[in-house]
Amino acid sequence: ISTIKDGKKNSFVMDYDAIKACSQQKTYEPVILEYEAATGEASGTEIKIENLARQSGFDLEGIRKNILSRFSIFSSDFVVHINDDDNLQIDTNGIITENYQFKWDFPGDFSGEQQSFQSLYDFGIKNKITGTIYTSATPLSKKQQGIILFSRGKLVQESMSFSERANDNFFQYMAGSFAVDFIDESPEVDNCSTDRKSLAWDTYGNTDLDLLKQLLEKLVSMTQNKWRLSRKEAKKQKIKPFTVKKAQGKVTYKLVKNGTAKAIYKKLSIKSGAITFKKGAYAKKTYKIKVKITAKGNSKYKSKSINKIVKVKIK
Repeated sequence: ISTIKDGKKNSFVMDYDAIKACSQQKTYEPVILEYEAATGEASGTEIKIENLARQSGFDLEGIRKNILSRFSIFSSDFVVHINDDDNLQIDTNGIITENYQFKWDFPGDFSGEQQSFQSLYDFGIKNKITGTIYTSATPLSKKQQGIILFSRGKLVQESMSFSERANDNFFQYMAGSFAVDFIDESPEVDNCSTDRKSLAWDTYGNTDLDLLKQLLEKLVSMTQNKWRLSRKEAKKQKIKPFTVKKAQGKVTYKLVKNGTAKAIYKKLSIKSGAITFKKGAYAKKTYKIKVKITAKGNSKYKSKSINKIVKVKIK
């Protein structure tokens, strides 16, 4: 592990075999390689894992998703790189932020309906609870489904549906995360399990956790209704999303003006392969839409783009 800050470098090695061989009476001490050494290298931290006795490869995308599900501390100022692969870079928080179809933020997107759950809404505001619920255009994997809770940027609750009707179709499309820092504010009350993977929901007399659970259940229920209405409206305006097979790297889509019917070009948008028409009246005819599809590529494959013509018939 090497870390650099303000022109000073510190690095050390931790040996797993040496840790296991260390007796219980002795404290294990890492091997210090550099201590406060002057350097001109950029600030940052690098972690190298070496000498692994493993024949099969690692699921790097799985590692990326696991890191995202454990921490909520990423930004343009705190970026994580995995094997220097741009496609695996982590510079934003969220579970499916790149591919969501709809999203609702708390408290903002629920403030207009707060009267229907005023006491729970006030509890959330008082305790500075914030978060986002996303829904995807297609079903999510089991690992992506559910709501994750963070306190001070670290996981305190693995994904939960926060509903007794978790078998409903909606929950295949839902993911999200909430910041609940207040649960760590009291030094006298331990709201987390020992491994900090779940909150102590069953603790007798813990009013705060009871209200937190009620709030999240209410938000999920409200989101479920919002999702159904939004999806119904979207089906009226949206073409079936593109599907690209065997693409290497992140796939992006862009409308091409030269090749798209002039009458509709400014009324279109495209996201995650789905073309959306703005609300309004359209002549009942067939329109041509030109789309540029780009696969970013990776360390083995170069970036590649192709243009496709889509024909849309307005009935």
